[in-house]
Amino acid sequence: MWSPEARPAAAAGARLAPELVRLAAGDARAGPGLLRRIDQRGCGLSGKPLGGYDTATLASDLVAPMDALGHQRFAVAGHGTGMWIGYALAADHPDRVDRLAVAEAAMPAVSPSPPLFDAVRYYVEALAADPEALRGSFAAYLALDATIAQNEQRKTRGLALPVLAIGGAEGIGEGAANAMRLAADDVQSVVIPGCGHYYLEEASQEILATLTAFLAPYRESI
Repeated sequence: MWSPEARPAAAAGARLAPELVRLAAGDARAGPGLLRRIDQRGCGLSGKPLGGYDTATLASDLVAPMDALGHQRFAVAGHGTGMWIGYALAADHPDRVDRLAVAEAAMPAVSPSPPLFDAVRYYVEALAADPEALRGSFAAYLALDATIAQNEQRKTRGLALPVLAIGGAEGIGEGAANAMRLAADDVQSVVIPGCGHYYLEEASQEILATLTAFLAPYRESI
């Protein structure tokens, strides 16, 4: 996440994170920057409690460390379930989020048709080795009923901030943009050719260029 004070940015993948660190660091014109990469509840190094996996709670989980770090406003980027959380963060805390970049997910209660979520065999051995990690990684899906109810309320008040929706041509394509157009007034769509859901690993340079262009007006306005 980027903020006016230090331009923090949410990194969206291990491979891309170093590139975003350099982007957040800025240049002679934009000034210094700062990257804040946060594992959502139930994933990575974050705690894995038994409850609280609806997107309202997951969004609040992100606001708390930004408060503690003194970042009043910031830009947000989220991939997969990070798109759900990013939307909730922008809708529930509109005074905090300046720009939102989301990618590669259907949006519960917002997408034009009921979303179909594929089970991806990714890091299976690492997840299976830790029952708590496995449970935590599925918890956001188990909380879908609560998230759907929350999104039904959120979509009644459209987002006014600029939104960038990214998809892989072999993944969701225009799906992320089609969903966000039902929830936001100012949506830019980018489809990355030749890659699927894990475009962060497949096309990191293209994503870096896309985020750099999208975030440039925000950085220059500070």
